[in-house]
Amino acid sequence: MTGDPKANELLTIYEYFFADPLPLPSRSELQQGQLPTAYVQAGDNDRAVIALGNSGPYGEIWYSGGQALRLAHGRLIGSGDVAPADLIMVTNLAADPLRCIVANGDSNCERSWQRTVDIRPSKLVEASYQRGDVIVSYQVSSTFSVQGDTVTETGTATDALSNTYSFENTFTLSNGRVSQSRQWFSPQLGYIDYDVAKMPETAERVRYEAPAFAFTASSGNRLSLLLENEVVAPRLSAEHYWPLLRIHNDSLQQKFEARKQGMLMRLRLLREYYNGESQPELAAATQELLEAFQSWPLRATYQHGVQPPQMLIDFADNPYLNPADAGDSGQYTVSIPVRPDGHRVVGLSDASAAEFALPAIYDVQPNGSIQAHAKPDAMLVPLPGHATVRLQSIPDAQLPPGFRDLNYQLALFLQHWDWAADAASNGGAE
Repeated sequence: MTGDPKANELLTIYEYFFADPLPLPSRSELQQGQLPTAYVQAGDNDRAVIALGNSGPYGEIWYSGGQALRLAHGRLIGSGDVAPADLIMVTNLAADPLRCIVANGDSNCERSWQRTVDIRPSKLVEASYQRGDVIVSYQVSSTFSVQGDTVTETGTATDALSNTYSFENTFTLSNGRVSQSRQWFSPQLGYIDYDVAKMPETAERVRYEAPAFAFTASSGNRLSLLLENEVVAPRLSAEHYWPLLRIHNDSLQQKFEARKQGMLMRLRLLREYYNGESQPELAAATQELLEAFQSWPLRATYQHGVQPPQMLIDFADNPYLNPADAGDSGQYTVSIPVRPDGHRVVGLSDASAAEFALPAIYDVQPNGSIQAHAKPDAMLVPLPGHATVRLQSIPDAQLPPGFRDLNYQLALFLQHWDWAADAASNGGAE
């Protein structure tokens, strides 16, 4: 325990969310505490208590234990380490009729809403999706009705395989806020029920516009402190695509450029090997890989995304900008892109990859994880997730000794895909 009563209260409440069943404090007991609190029940988990730990341009973050929920105008818009799937993003939040109804009552508010919801499952969900780190997108449409202080939202969510899930959300309004709700979270978890015991006393500070931006910061700080900077904070938004946040500096980029030159040399050597072995098709494929590699928008990064709900409780999502790694400038650049328009397929073209019975396929996820797909049939290869970079290449088995790790090494470069530059060149943002 600490000497800070507010911190002690938060530590106590941490024990409830998704934990073993414990006697819950009564509503009156929670109302006597200093922190805003709520009862929450996620799927089949036991009812628990959650507390407001932080509020900013990217939403209100409610914590318990190592897990968290992120809300804006009473809607769930993100989560941190919630099993069996995390809510990564909800797009088009500015047009959410609930936002209008909460702020203005029932007058002049739209009654329909379309958005995309990104989910990152923590275990196998569909045969066509790989485990864990892949981000799965759902196209969601819903309509709204208002009866007194209750808002009912009815809709459907459809994935890339045309699987459709129906849902009905309800929201109870009180004093310009959502005081109770039942919201569909994901196909994996189902619904989350949320019942506020002690309301926040301050108004939300959520920002909905999300232009991509980057800022330069001195070393010696953790990321969360930089995001609270009076210059940076007003530019943050609930709709920035946090899985693609990247941290760069010149010193790391110089080392990375040397690595790129080494890979170019390896590709040229491989091309000449195939020419020497009278294998013109493989030499041509290698030349295509070489040209593709030279065109990739790559920028060395120390960080592969963050979860804003986890920044205050997990150093993995709150990196330290080490002066020892900052180089002569002592500076880092943090880039925060908007949501890209899909995934990317790089390396061999589809036509060139089809020349092989089983081309090498490596997926690089936004968090940097790499999955190699060795399937007996190309039709069994999982769908790429949102913001996945998929490498199509020469089969590993057809690479000569000394080059057998080539595709994995190319995938390591793809961990440094510069999504900010990608969006600028392709107009690829939603």
